[in-house]
Amino acid sequence: MMPASEPVRLGRKRALPAYPNPLFLRWLTELRDEARERGLKIQYTYQKAINSLNKYPLPLKNAKEAKILQNFGDGICKILDEKLQQYYRENGSNAPIHSLPEGVPPPGRMDSNSLSLPRKRVTFQTWQRSLFCT
Repeated sequence: MMPASEPVRLGRKRALPAYPNPLFLRWLTELRDEARERGLKIQYTYQKAINSLNKYPLPLKNAKEAKILQNFGDGICKILDEKLQQYYRENGSNAPIHSLPEGVPPPGRMDSNSLSLPRKRVTFQTWQRSLFCT
């Protein structure tokens, strides 16, 4: 039994980062913008993947883990894994992937040409429920 003098700690122990997967988000945004400039319809697929990634609250170790998210098929995962391998070659195999390098701004959320919707904060439990209640 716990002594009465110690407070009981409930809920999340640490705050989740606002951008748990900033590199994947940046690369998808670049892909979307390139497709938009070329007038390719795949820009909408990239935007859907961006929206899914924005809703996912946990860091991903590689693009294969992103397959659990909606709109992440083999093609997008392969492109992201190739970009991740190139990133490791350029920055070392221990380079951080869950924080952006010094001086790099976080990926943009909304701009005047953006297809993205405002981000709604989703808890892990809400996200999990949405997977099974659709």
